[in-house]
Amino acid sequence: MNRQASLDVLKLSLALMVVGLHTHFLADISPVTGYLLMHGIFRIAVPTFLLINGFYLYSVLESGRMGVWLKRLTMLYLCWTLFYAYAWWPGDPLSPQNIIAIIRTLVIGFTHLWYVIGLICAGVLMYWVRHWSTRSLVGLLMATFVAGVAVQYIGSYHLLGDSSIDNLLSRIYVHRNFLFLSFPFLCLGYLIRKHSLHEKFSSRQSIVLLSVGILCLLAESYVNYCFAAHDISFDNLFFILAVSPALFLFTIQQNIALDGKRLAEYSAAIYFIHPCILWILMDAFSIEDTPLTIATIIGSILASWLIIQVNRKVGVLL
Repeated sequence: MNRQASLDVLKLSLALMVVGLHTHFLADISPVTGYLLMHGIFRIAVPTFLLINGFYLYSVLESGRMGVWLKRLTMLYLCWTLFYAYAWWPGDPLSPQNIIAIIRTLVIGFTHLWYVIGLICAGVLMYWVRHWSTRSLVGLLMATFVAGVAVQYIGSYHLLGDSSIDNLLSRIYVHRNFLFLSFPFLCLGYLIRKHSLHEKFSSRQSIVLLSVGILCLLAESYVNYCFAAHDISFDNLFFILAVSPALFLFTIQQNIALDGKRLAEYSAAIYFIHPCILWILMDAFSIEDTPLTIATIIGSILASWLIIQVNRKVGVLL
C-alpha cells in the first residue's frame, strides 16, 4: 500500500503520548487526570503502534520479505540497546549475577526498548501462524490478549495473596511481553489488512466505536485509580482492544496532504530518544511533571532532527 500520511500523523501523536506517559503529564496539576492519562488514554500508544505494524506486516509476509523485516528490526534493537548501555551495563559484567542481568536485559528489553524485542518475537509468531484460518487467528488473538489482561489484574490486585506465584505475576514483564501484549495487536492489524476491514467501516462507525471505547477505557482506569496502588503500571487494559482498532480505522480513512515519511521519522526518533532527554532534564533541573513533559518534547524533537540526519547516513537508527 502507498504511505498513509494520516497514519504517520497518528504515529507522531502516539510517540508524544509515550512521552507524556513517562513524564506523568498533568499529574502535578490534577492527580486523577494525570492517572487517567498515564494509566488510561496514553496506554493505547504502544498497542496502536503494534496494530499499525501488523497492518503493514501483511504485505511483508505476502511478498516473502520476512528476512529483511527481521534484519532491520534486529539492527534497530541492537543499536538502541547499545546506545543505552551506559544506563544498564553493569560495573562487573563477568560476575554470574551480572551476566544473568545482561541476558535478562537483552531478552526483555531495556525500558522502552521492550517494544522492539516484543515486535520481533510477535512477528516471528505471526509468521508461523500466518496460514491459520481467520477463526483460529482470532481465537489465538483473544486467548493471548485475555490472558495478558488476567495476569495484569491478578498480579496488580494480589488476588492470590502473599505467595511466590503472586510475586511472579506482579512483575511487569510477565504480562507486558510479546505474547500477551505485542502479538494480539500485531495480529489484529494483520487481520484488518488481510480482510480490508479499513475499507468496510465508515468514519461514523469508527467514531462511535472510538467514543464508546474511550469512555469505557476511562471508566476502567478510574476503577483502578480508586482501588489499585498508584505505583502499579497498567499496560494490559481490557478496553484498549476497542479503542486502538477504532482509532486506527478512523485515522486511515482520513486524507491528509503532508510529508508522511518525515513525520514517521520524527515519531520513531522521539520514541527512542526521549528517555535520554528526560533523564538529562531530571538530573539538571528540579521541575514539575507538566513543564517536564513540555521540555522533554522540545528536547526530543531537537535531538530527533540530529538522529534523522545521522540515520540518512547509516540507515539503522529508525
